[in-house]
Amino acid sequence: MIHEKIKEIMIQLEIIPEDINVNIDDDLLAEYLVDSFKFIEFIVQIEESFNIEMDEDDVLVENFNSIRVIANMVDIKRKG
Repeated sequence: MIHEKIKEIMIQLEIIPEDINVNIDDDLLAEYLVDSFKFIEFIVQIEESFNIEMDEDDVLVENFNSIRVIANMVDIKRKG
């Protein structure tokens, strides 16, 4: 499932702690601040994991507010 893979990537990149239960609707930006390098790394991992390409218009704060929002964007991109 897309949600689980996104969470797995976030744990792998140490954006969210593995031992904390993060809800798919939790406000990620308010809870887990990331530096710009880690954010780019996260985007690259999402693109590679789901075989999608994000445009500049996709890389907006509102598209990364929660795991659900990210998953919806990935799903739209995959459907093309």
